[in-house]
Amino acid sequence: MIQGIHFMRTNIIMGFGIGLAIAMTLASTVSLADDQAKTDEALIGDYTFESVQIGDESVPLEKLKAARIHIGKDEITIMTPGGESVVEYHLASSEGDQPARIMLEVTASPKKDRIGVHATGLIMKQGNTVQLIYDLQKDRSPDDFKPDGPQQHLIVMKAEKP
Repeated sequence: MIQGIHFMRTNIIMGFGIGLAIAMTLASTVSLADDQAKTDEALIGDYTFESVQIGDESVPLEKLKAARIHIGKDEITIMTPGGESVVEYHLASSEGDQPARIMLEVTASPKKDRIGVHATGLIMKQGNTVQLIYDLQKDRSPDDFKPDGPQQHLIVMKAEKP
């Protein structure tokens, strides 16, 4: 009888431990989902280019003045006098004020050779400024906002309405 009680108590404790582990996992998943939703919502808006850097080269601001960027829930639309480009994106989770990992795919562009191009990178919003850096080299992603070579592009955008 004592062995049966000990066995039941052990199963109850193990069941509680497993339940607690599941609850903690679900809570952290919900927390990450909440953080993700906050990140997504924070990015949504209309922007202008503040600067663009391709590797070591800065793009002259006069080439960027007429362009506008709209970041939606899952796509970025870039409107220029030459046409409109659409880039679908997916954010991986981020913690607090840390940059989020981003996966990008060009789905529409006036330059047909760019459609289907994939890139991975980082994105972060601070105040009314968004920094996006991505790498066009397959299976490589930047670790910071400093371009390392011509395949890495750094875009700094400023919200039109803060």
